[in-house]
Amino acid sequence: AARESEMDRQAVSSRAAGLSAGLKGPSDKAAKLARFVQSEVLYDDSNEKGLDAWLPLTPKDSLRSMKADCKGKVMLLQALLAAVGIESAPILLNNPSKYADWGATPALSPINHVVLAVHLAKDGTPWPAALTEGPAKGWVYFDPTVEAARLGAPMPGAEGLPALFVGG
Repeated sequence: AARESEMDRQAVSSRAAGLSAGLKGPSDKAAKLARFVQSEVLYDDSNEKGLDAWLPLTPKDSLRSMKADCKGKVMLLQALLAAVGIESAPILLNNPSKYADWGATPALSPINHVVLAVHLAKDGTPWPAALTEGPAKGWVYFDPTVEAARLGAPMPGAEGLPALFVGG
């Protein structure tokens, strides 16, 4: 397992270095890596069916197949960002076609989507997609499955969605 983990890390680090070569700041690197996962890795929900539906593909598997569901895309982008020194954390949420109140018990909520909170250095750039509450306040919300917006821009329909931050 340790050997496989190291091989996975090397594959991800190599891809991250290639994609971010020549870019200076964390914001530029994060935007390039986010766009890669968003547009080059095809959304594939075939992993959503069956007993393994809760388990994401590994970043190496997503890189090899260039396909992943929301979990796989988030795991890949998180690994790519970590390889260039950018902190991020998954956010679990319910992405309904209309607003649904979770009530007092988030554990019973129908969590059906995973996105990413990216901690970008505060360089004076206003981020319209910055989270407004919770442990990731100020971090940038990003959904690698939606090609309609770039990192830092608001995601259509995401305003006001409740979410669970998965992090330290």
